[in-house]
Amino acid sequence: AVIDSTKAGRDAGEYLDKKRNGIPICSSLEEAIRVSKVKPQYFIFGIAPSNAFLQAGEREILKKAMEAGMHIINPLQEFLTEDEEMVELAKKHGVTIRDIRKPKPKKEWKIFTGGIFQIETPIVAV
Repeated sequence: AVIDSTKAGRDAGEYLDKKRNGIPICSSLEEAIRVSKVKPQYFIFGIAPSNAFLQAGEREILKKAMEAGMHIINPLQEFLTEDEEMVELAKKHGVTIRDIRKPKPKKEWKIFTGGIFQIETPIVAV
């Protein structure tokens, strides 16, 4: 499910390219969990705040997702793995937080091989 209170009740495919894809747009996290056929394992935070930092309400949504047992995928410059409150909550609920903008340690860096061009995958604009 997609959470967007401004487009709730629509189908994500209808909104994106005028073709139903069966992915509902919901008004809240609770609704998204309720309408999902299987319990979501991941919460992908898909916004880009203009100031790059989470507001109080956005933090609450992430906390609720962790309480519901969902791993967090965080695309922001604000690293949740450096936020004591978020780290403790993740531990408490047995979930992980992945800050996708956080660089890996140098020992894990790899040289570009071009192998990514061999993977067949749909491209999704976020």
